[in-house]
Amino acid sequence: MKSENIRKGLSKNEAVLLSELAEEGKKVVSIKEIIEKTGSKTKGYLAASRLARKLWLTRAAKGVYIITPLEAGKTARWTENEYVIASKLASPYYIGFSNALNFYGFTEQIPAGVTICTTTSKKMKSINGVKYYFVGLNKRKFFGLNKIKIAGTEINISDKEKTLVDCLDHPEYCGTIFETAKAVLKAKNEISWMKLAEYAKKSKNKAVFK
Repeated sequence: MKSENIRKGLSKNEAVLLSELAEEGKKVVSIKEIIEKTGSKTKGYLAASRLARKLWLTRAAKGVYIITPLEAGKTARWTENEYVIASKLASPYYIGFSNALNFYGFTEQIPAGVTICTTTSKKMKSINGVKYYFVGLNKRKFFGLNKIKIAGTEINISDKEKTLVDCLDHPEYCGTIFETAKAVLKAKNEISWMKLAEYAKKSKNKAVFK
């Protein structure tokens, strides 16, 4: 086994940093959070770089790192839950469309990746074999969020009614309009039709009502 593929030991400061992040339940961390912990931009970037070389951090995207836990072993083969990773890739954000349909049990289709709704335009990213798609929404459409816990991390996901309205608004992100229609039928006894109508009105898309 090549030495560069074996996780290296930690300095005292590095051990303290990882311990503090672990105490806070962090699974994925941003460079901003590392800088806040180390006290300066220079120290933050240096710590992130060294921990990545030592295989205690894995760079997921620009300024975003997956913390490799002890149970990953000396070769540090590990990937975090895709929704936990997604929570650090955009701000503001929420998990939506086919992923939300699947989460609520409104579809049997398995999403091909993770669809992240945000207010800016971002390119698709592929991290550890998982594709992350970004859908830029107008700020007035950024509502109807639900908070769930996955692997100890709080994740934003569209609530049931917003999920259906989003899919009616943009069926191309959840398969087809027929898949959305089937989801509405499955969800009919689990949603508030009053809230659904309110959300549809806020979307300002006549196609949603049709």
